[in-house]
Amino acid sequence: MNRLKAEGVTAGELAEFIAVSDAQMENLVRTHKTRFGFDIAEDILSGLIYDNVFETATQLRADWARVKPALTVAGVKAKAGIIFNSDNILLSREGEDKAVLDETALVAAFAEAEATPDAGPAVEAASLAWPYTQFGPGSRVEQKTRDDTLSYTHYVLENGVRVNIRPNSLVKNQILVKVRFEGGYLLFSPQEQISLAQLAFYDLQSGGLGKMSQSQLGKTLSTRSVTFDYDLEDDAAVMTGDTTRDSFATQMQLLMAYTVDPGFRPEMFENVRGLLGSMYQQVRGTPGMAMGFASSAWLSGNDPRYVLPDEAQMQQRTPRDIEAIIRRTITGVPVEITIAGDIREEAALEQVRRTFGNLPKVPDKVTVAPGADKVRLPADRTPQVFHHEGRPDQSISLVVFPTTDALANPADTRGMRILAEIFNARLEEDLRQRQGLTYDTYVGLTASETMKGYGYIAAQGTIPPDKDAIFYDTVLKIAADIVGKGVTAAELERARNPMIQYLNDDTKNNEDWYRTLGGLFGNPVLWDYRVSEFRKYTSITQGDINTLARRWLKPEAVLRARAVREEP
Repeated sequence: MNRLKAEGVTAGELAEFIAVSDAQMENLVRTHKTRFGFDIAEDILSGLIYDNVFETATQLRADWARVKPALTVAGVKAKAGIIFNSDNILLSREGEDKAVLDETALVAAFAEAEATPDAGPAVEAASLAWPYTQFGPGSRVEQKTRDDTLSYTHYVLENGVRVNIRPNSLVKNQILVKVRFEGGYLLFSPQEQISLAQLAFYDLQSGGLGKMSQSQLGKTLSTRSVTFDYDLEDDAAVMTGDTTRDSFATQMQLLMAYTVDPGFRPEMFENVRGLLGSMYQQVRGTPGMAMGFASSAWLSGNDPRYVLPDEAQMQQRTPRDIEAIIRRTITGVPVEITIAGDIREEAALEQVRRTFGNLPKVPDKVTVAPGADKVRLPADRTPQVFHHEGRPDQSISLVVFPTTDALANPADTRGMRILAEIFNARLEEDLRQRQGLTYDTYVGLTASETMKGYGYIAAQGTIPPDKDAIFYDTVLKIAADIVGKGVTAAELERARNPMIQYLNDDTKNNEDWYRTLGGLFGNPVLWDYRVSEFRKYTSITQGDINTLARRWLKPEAVLRARAVREEP
């Protein structure tokens, strides 16, 4: 702020801002050709409530073109002086407990910062050329299979990389890419005592690349529409990108660069170590966060992979520890790439060949570590109490009915999703309308596609601490009523109809397609589970739901937990 007041912006900074804004406007115009009903309704309501005037993407681009010539270094400096020299600056801070927010200290800290002399003129970082454009000659296509049911093509390259391409113009100029490095949690034996939950604290992108830091990467790619994310799932490590036709080649290069040359720079780890205290405060700060991390460990039978280490243990982590985990998940494993969006199939395949087609030969199957494909719910039915450091009048209660995995019987899994939805509606109606209690409740099914036999229906409520018994009794009462009397035809239709509409293959968006196609080819069980789901949901009957309720909603099998404020 002090530098902006004293010097404004540099010519380079302004030029970069204008170039980025130009690119954003062009992408907005191309993408805005597709508008969904929800967005249209939101715009209409916004206009009515806030008296906003709606503008199309083309109009917004024209507005930008009119404003752009007025953006000069001198003009920006003058505006910055007006804004930052104002005597009407508003300071704000948010928190759960007003008593711990020190207004005087906040004002004093701002005054001290404002009085700190400017450190001097900004030094502009040199703009680097994007160095990841060439990876080799690329592999040829070894196998091509067209699937007319889902209108996609499956390819296998010479190096074993598998590719699914599903052109979809539902959203204009949007292309989503998902790279699955198969294995995920299956690569780590519980006997190794390695926590994979700790990866939630680390961002692979922040480590940059071997040839570029994150800040250099952001500057170099600022005018291109690309994204990057890394996540570790039960059956795969996943890299994803969201891009446009003009930037698709760069998006594939970026994903390939993080695969073969991730930077793991010191700042990736130093940032986490410096923020560990606040991170763990967040983990403990609300009943939702405390319950989320604690129940993940508890409901896995305290499998070390799902347990978040305590703060002292995390302080002992070294960069080598985290790098070794991530490298294991993306090296020497089967690779599958799914591309869905507004792109020609030939163009998509060519960019895959130029990037991931240069990986060394990848295996056909995952080598599962000893015991890695087994996770069990706890055998001990003793109610659990977890602690948070948030408001004392808030807690979360959790009631769990053990079930089974998603693929043991896909038809049953669909039925249990409907059962959970009916249970959810009854719980909300009972607590809010009959008992007059305004609880935030949810009932949902968790059914693993990876860990055999692992699944459960969970009922959760954010409630006052003294209402835990009421919540628990209400959940068991509803379960008994469903088991004893069954569900009604009206309940079945209310729960099923939204699922049928959402799962229709004819209206799937790009996110739906890359979830559907990942790992699908050559897997008949997944095909039965994922393909034409909307038709299979229509065949489910009241009798099916009632049979599932009698099988799984057993009070003697229930697991119970709560998260409450830890008193000093």
